Amino acid sequence: MKSSKRLYITILILVCSCTIGQKLKGQELTTVRIGDRIPNVLLPELLNHPKGSAQLHDFLGKPLIIDFWFLGCSSCVKLMPHLDSLQKEYHGKLQILLSTHDEREKVENFFNRSRYVQGIKFTQVINDAVLKKLFPAMIMPHQVWIDKNGIVKAITDGNSATRENIEKFIEGKDFDFVPKIDEELDPFVANAVQPAMLYNYIGNKEKILKYSYLSEFRPEFSGTSTRSIEDPVNHILRFKSMNSHFLMLYNFAYGGGLGILEDTHLKTRFIIETNSTLPRVPELNNYNQYYCYDLICRYDGAEDGISKAISKYMIDDLDKAFNVKSHEEKKLVKCWVLKEYGDSKVYQEPVGEGMGFKANAEELEPGKQLIIENFFVRNLTQLLNYNSEIPFVNKVGNKGKISFIVTWKPNNVKAMSAELRKYGLEIALEDMERDVIVLRDR
Repeated sequence: MKSSKRLYITILILVCSCTIGQKLKGQELTTVRIGDRIPNVLLPELLNHPKGSAQLHDFLGKPLIIDFWFLGCSSCVKLMPHLDSLQKEYHGKLQILLSTHDEREKVENFFNRSRYVQGIKFTQVINDAVLKKLFPAMIMPHQVWIDKNGIVKAITDGNSATRENIEKFIEGKDFDFVPKIDEELDPFVANAVQPAMLYNYIGNKEKILKYSYLSEFRPEFSGTSTRSIEDPVNHILRFKSMNSHFLMLYNFAYGGGLGILEDTHLKTRFIIETNSTLPRVPELNNYNQYYCYDLICRYDGAEDGISKAISKYMIDDLDKAFNVKSHEEKKLVKCWVLKEYGDSKVYQEPVGEGMGFKANAEELEPGKQLIIENFFVRNLTQLLNYNSEIPFVNKVGNKGKISFIVTWKPNNVKAMSAELRKYGLEIALEDMERDVIVLRDR
């Protein structure tokens, strides 16, 4: 299932609009639920349709499945051959209508060039701004099953589109499906736009001294982290980090709500010496180690007041919840150091084909080429720190782009430096003083 979650987004302000009672070009758009009759709205732009536009009711008279997708949803694309086979098998008995917010040119290019969907032709709504308001969704795939009379029978993901269910659907019988819950349909809940403390929050927020919430992983929330001023007059701030790994929560806590900086290296940022419930060897892919944190509190009006308030309350909350005592100290850590060599600036010129940009730093394998093409130095350092076993420190500078090709040989620094020198770069292993967060038993 393709989700909008991204686990390490640091600062992201989300703006959501209510789907109830909106109008688009004169059309009343009200969220449609299971059991409702669909409105006869205009679909102004269709692909693979003789008229190029249609009313939604034009597709009734036989059971209809609307399948929502977008170009970045690999799970959606993987369903298409299966949906195509269903459409052919039940030709004349079933209508499958695809819908995407992507533009015509991008959709046409995708179906022409992708080997996975070549030869498949669906009637589909493109540049959609209507159906997504009627049937909002935060998680894809997203399918709406509508009977021949226009009544919504199911809103679910792609797992219910089995032949057994399709046949029952065509015959007007009940079929088995797992309905999407409200949290998967409502952007206000899915993005945690409202605080966990919902009751009359707006009317009483100026009275808040401190409120915090910590829970285990909640799948209805997207993985976002924000810090914002809720009330500048009364000096009230809010910091939230939904579905973040516990290491990231501590990183936020000691950073005053600021997350991954370019030289942040989570694998060496922490020393874990505890017998508490926290694992000694954290697993970034284990959702049991992810938590939701929400803080509303007062802050000092000084320049660093917001960061100090977040650190003060958040460290205390996390330590109490995980039954540990944390602190930050300086440690010597072995680091990769990338720096300039001589006066040459060849690294500022394109390499390879000289087209676009590229960075395969997620493939740091011994003996494999690391190809960097027109990549911002600052972004490269952050990417390398995410994938390397030891920290990367950038001494090239944070401005401009960088290009080079080098064979990754972590056990032969001299050989790597020899390759890099033709670009005006070199690499070294050095012990450097780093800020480390230590977690110990209370």
